[in-house]
Formats: sequence, C-alpha cells, structure tokens
Amino acid sequence: MRKSVLIFIAASLISVLAQPAFSADADNQQLKLAEEADQSDRKKPEAEIDWIVLNARDEARRKQVLAWLQQGKIVTANDFYNAAMIYQHGDNVADYRIANALATVSMTLNPENKHAKWLYAASWDRLLMNSGKPQWFGTQYRFNPKTERFELYAVDLDAVSDQQREEFNVPDLKKAKEMEKRFNQD
Repeated sequence: MRKSVLIFIAASLISVLAQPAFSADADNQQLKLAEEADQSDRKKPEAEIDWIVLNARDEARRKQVLAWLQQGKIVTANDFYNAAMIYQHGDNVADYRIANALATVSMTLNPENKHAKWLYAASWDRLLMNSGKPQWFGTQYRFNPKTERFELYAVDLDAVSDQQREEFNVPDLKKAKEMEKRFNQD
C-alpha cells in the first residue's frame, strides 16, 4: 500500500506541473486545519502528552491525507507541505518516506519555501534514523534512557556540508550540538 501512495504522489506532481500555477487561494483549507491540529497537539510539554491519544489522532490525519491524495485534493505547494508535516509525525519508515516525497513535491513547486526545504531535510533524517543509518542534516535527536538526556542522533559527516545544511534551512552541526545542550537544561 505504501508503494501505491508514492505512486499517487508522483502522479500528483506530474498532474500539478501540467496545470497552470495554483494560487494560495487554491490551498486545501481542511488540510491546513489538519496540519494546524497536528502542530497544536505537540505544543504541550512532552511529559503532559497522552501518546496513545496523540498517536490515534496522527493516524486518523494520515488516513485523511491519503484520501485527499487519492481524490486529487492536494495540489498546491502548501498542500504538499501540510501533508508532509502530518506524515512526518508517522510511526514507521514508510510514513517518513511518504513525508519526504511530499516535502520534495512542495519544495519543487515552491523552491523559495524555506519551511519545505527544512521539512525535506528533517524527513530524510528521520527516515535514515529509523532505518538504523546515520542522518545527513542533523535535525533528529533521541532520548537516551541510560543517560536520561536527549542526544543528537549520529550524523554522517561526509553526506552534506554545513553550506548545504544552510541551503535547506538547517542549522550547522555546531548549532545542532548547542541545541542538544538546551534540550537537556533543567
């Protein structure tokens, strides 16, 4: 099924690129609200989040995004970004692969969107991390239960440069390590 989703995304991109440019007025407003709910669900401190409830809400949003993809209701750069953000909060490698594909379409349709570029990098890193491989950009952190601290997940230092990180709206690795320290301040 996940492979068919990627085919839908590719077909959507081809279809959208063949059409005249869509304005922001063409954005799927229901999808925008779903993405806003996705973000709102994460505003509480992590210890206060009921993960069982949140995971169920996330799954429902992903199912709705899939339905909108199948119905051709995801057409603008903003739509693909919002869909990617929802899939970024998935729970498996296939979800992160879809998030990355959606973010790729968003930044292809609007190369100036720094948020879409960042989401491309973050979804790629999350995909690699959850595949047991080092991340490239340095956007992902994991809680280490042994040290009881958040740690920057392993980074492939040869994959991308800090200049490339900047192009994707990602902090350089020195700033990523500083972020790690801030995550662990009491």
